[in-house]
Amino acid sequence: FFEASAQKAAKILSGHIPLITEVLRNHENHKHIQCTGCGMIRNIAIEVKSDETLIPKLGTAVPVVINSLEHHPKIGKLAENVFSFLWTYSAACGCFDINKNIALIFFSIHHHPNNVPVHVQSLGFLRLLLSFSDSVMQSAFISRNGLKVIFQIMHRFHSELEILKICLRILFSLSKLDQNRVTLLKQGCLEAVLEVIQAYPEDSRIQNWGLSIF
Repeated sequence: FFEASAQKAAKILSGHIPLITEVLRNHENHKHIQCTGCGMIRNIAIEVKSDETLIPKLGTAVPVVINSLEHHPKIGKLAENVFSFLWTYSAACGCFDINKNIALIFFSIHHHPNNVPVHVQSLGFLRLLLSFSDSVMQSAFISRNGLKVIFQIMHRFHSELEILKICLRILFSLSKLDQNRVTLLKQGCLEAVLEVIQAYPEDSRIQNWGLSIF
């Protein structure tokens, strides 16, 4: 009974996506509507992500929320909602196009250099993309100064454990490919990781992901 009710609720929620995306298109310049609408889409995605039949409906919202972020890059809550949605949607549908999204991630990080929630969501999305990317995609990330960006974030958010853990997992994904390891060492990965490991000796997840990179 409860499972059937949950599935019914998910279908009802997903049915609102066309309406919400239409409102977002019609009120492109209204900041509050954009932020609220993207938040609603994010919440719907979280509720329906386990139902494969409803994932295509989420896909129709992707270009709309990206357009919203590009038009209102300085709204932190909107960026947080958009990346949370993209992270949830990509994980649910198995769509991991890093070339399409890396510029968007760097774009938001640039506009929100000190915003912890934006970094958590955007880096979490990036971690997902890189963990399923091939060598060509990972090389594209590195060639766009991706490692430099990650190291700068680790330094800037040296007291934010959640961000540091995501950064370590990103570096771990990159370190699994042999051709990346020399580049990682040359660009300072060893020093950056050791600094984090030494700063948090009691945190098992920091130690685990940090040591796994080596």
